[in-house]
Amino acid sequence: MTFDRSRNHDAILLASASAVWAQDTNTTRGITLRVCIQRALANNLEVRFERLHPPIAQWGVTLREGVFDPTLAGGLSYEQSSTRAGGEAYSWTPSVGLSGVLPHSGTEYALSARDQSAGGTASTNFLYSGDLNLSLSQPLLRDLWFDPRTANVRIAQRNVAIAGFNFSRLVMIKVTQVGDAYFELFFSIEDHTAKLEALTRARRLLEENRKRLEVGVMAPLDVTQAEAGVAEREEAVIIAERTIVDNENA
Repeated sequence: MTFDRSRNHDAILLASASAVWAQDTNTTRGITLRVCIQRALANNLEVRFERLHPPIAQWGVTLREGVFDPTLAGGLSYEQSSTRAGGEAYSWTPSVGLSGVLPHSGTEYALSARDQSAGGTASTNFLYSGDLNLSLSQPLLRDLWFDPRTANVRIAQRNVAIAGFNFSRLVMIKVTQVGDAYFELFFSIEDHTAKLEALTRARRLLEENRKRLEVGVMAPLDVTQAEAGVAEREEAVIIAERTIVDNENA
């Protein structure tokens, strides 16, 4: 794994195909923080699930507002009967009606129209009649301005706002987690580099102490302490390598 720093955080590249301590570094693949965030938001199951809540809540508003949709009804009736003179009489009666309730005020309305035409085989005259009716019902105390149906709509609208807030909050949490993991990986790579340098210095010191021991200007205890220092720094490098893998997985 290699790391290339730039002044622009969006230009930071993490090579995630191999570790920094690996011998083969020809297959590294860079990825920016922006791409990490985009992939996390696109593939995280929790985000994908939470993304469904706002549109579902919006359908709840549509459902609650449905009680205020006007109702259109129509009908057609036909009657036929025999007369005493041996003829037949018939009548056609089409009708149509529109009814509903107004939001906020709770006013109920009903508009209906009916047209009737009658005739028969014994007469060439047709009789036409019709009527148009309009009725309004306005509550004066009960449900005036506080219609429970309107309250349900307001509750559904609040649910939409809550669903949107929860989704935005989850997105911010995931973006923060991705950013933290990204820069933790950066720190672990830098820390690994520093520990490799410390190991190199410790090995150089050990080699110098052994040479001094050979010429008699260094005590064996100093060599032993240098060997312990090398072992300690080798362990630190191994831990740093493990940390890089853990952060890369995160």
